[in-house]
Amino acid sequence: MGGDTVNGLRQRLREITENGLVDSHRQLIEELRLLYDHSIRVVTSAAPIARYTCAMYAFGFEEDKEYEAIVLASPAPVYASTGFVQRLIDRGTLRKLDVPESEALVVYRLNGALTHIGKMLSLERIESKWGIGHLYRHALLEVPAQYGDEMEFFDAIDVDTALDELSIFAREFGVRFKDDAP
Repeated sequence: MGGDTVNGLRQRLREITENGLVDSHRQLIEELRLLYDHSIRVVTSAAPIARYTCAMYAFGFEEDKEYEAIVLASPAPVYASTGFVQRLIDRGTLRKLDVPESEALVVYRLNGALTHIGKMLSLERIESKWGIGHLYRHALLEVPAQYGDEMEFFDAIDVDTALDELSIFAREFGVRFKDDAP
């Protein structure tokens, strides 16, 4: 796909995903095939799509009870957000890769700001949750324009490591858990 075609597709994806009408997204993205050749597919989600973010999906938190308990005990900034992902990068928990690898995480940035995260299924296919919308399987640049076109790749981490990091983050906001020493 040429640069203008990719940019046109990405702008249309932005319009669709920002329209606030999640039930229309699947059909509108399918209709884009008439204008742009793309490989985007909706993936059936095991968890209700309104209940999780791109970062929750990337770290496997969609229906994790421990994740829910941490977030419910914490102030608003403590959840699997793009800020949390940036924190994992800053702390060195996510190890940057020089070249993308299958099963890695891909982080998108717009003007340097982290905007989105997805899982690499292969070197050509990504799976990620778009905003309030669906879970999608797509090519690297087949994402809405608001996610930017700067990409970095990181080794994936396991759920337990991500939960430990979220607990540390919560403690920094004064949250105490029953296993914490007095």
